Amino acid sequence: MSATPLVLLSRLVPAVRAPWAASVAALSLGKALLLLAPAMPLEVFARATASVAGMLAGAPVDRVPDGWQLAAVPEPVVVSVACSGTDFWLMLAMLVAWHVGRLGGAWQRLLAALGGLAASFLAAIAVNACRVVAVMQAHRWIIPRWPEAYGPFLHLLTGVAVFLPALIFCHAFLERRRTRRHTAA
Repeated sequence: MSATPLVLLSRLVPAVRAPWAASVAALSLGKALLLLAPAMPLEVFARATASVAGMLAGAPVDRVPDGWQLAAVPEPVVVSVACSGTDFWLMLAMLVAWHVGRLGGAWQRLLAALGGLAASFLAAIAVNACRVVAVMQAHRWIIPRWPEAYGPFLHLLTGVAVFLPALIFCHAFLERRRTRRHTAA
C-alpha cells in the first residue's frame, strides 16, 4: 500500500514538537525541492538574482551557458549555480521557520517550515542580488589592488560581509516582533 502525501504529512506532524524541528523540516523540504527540481537553482534563483542585480547595477542580463551574465559593466559577471544563493535561502528559511515555530503547536511548526521556505525566497533573492553587486564592485575597485592569490578570498569575504549582517538583521527583526507580541499580550 502506497502512502499518499497527506498520510506522510500526518505522520510528520507529531515529530515536529520543537522549534528546531520546524527549522530542520524547512531545511529538509528545501533540499528535497532543490533535488527534485535540479534546474531550479539556475533557472529560478540565479535568474532572479541576476535580474535584480542587473536592475541595481543598470546592466542588461543575458543568458550564457554557465548562468546569467550581467553585461555592460567593466568586467562582466556571471551568476551561476554556485552564486545562485540557494544555501543562503535555506539558512534564511531555517531561521524564519525557527522563529515562527516558537509560536505554536506541531501543525503551526510544520506550516512554519513551509512558510519559512516561501517567505524567505524574496528576501534571499534581494540579499543575494546586493551581494552580486557588492562583489562586482569589489572586483572593480578593491580586488585588483591586492595580489592575485587573494582574489578568491576577497570574493568570499565580500559575500560574507553581505550575507552575515543580513542574517543578523533578520534574526533581530523576528526576535523583536516576537518580544513585542509577548509584551503586548
